[in-house]
Amino acid sequence: MKRLSILLVEDSALFRSALTNILPARGRFTVASCCSNSLLKRLPRGNYDVAVIDAVTWTAGQQRLVEAVDRTAKILPVILLGREDQMNRYLGALRAGALGFVKQTAPPGTL
Repeated sequence: MKRLSILLVEDSALFRSALTNILPARGRFTVASCCSNSLLKRLPRGNYDVAVIDAVTWTAGQQRLVEAVDRTAKILPVILLGREDQMNRYLGALRAGALGFVKQTAPPGTL
């Protein structure tokens, strides 16, 4: 089974640390992570299969999320982590090229 390389964009240091450790433990993922400000400056170097952006903890503003998704989706697939009750916040990012979203409360295997 192919290991997927994930670029995790997570502004919460606690969540970033947890996901960076949990996902590889499931045996199918390698994870590199950064925060929104890093992604806005440039896409971190690496050969990623997918970018997972946590839209709930994104601190750079909604318009910047749309810009980051638009730029990143031209290079690799983007999936948002989000909350269903905040779906209106994600519509611009989905229109900009995000493939969809996974509920932030989903088990790690959902990715």
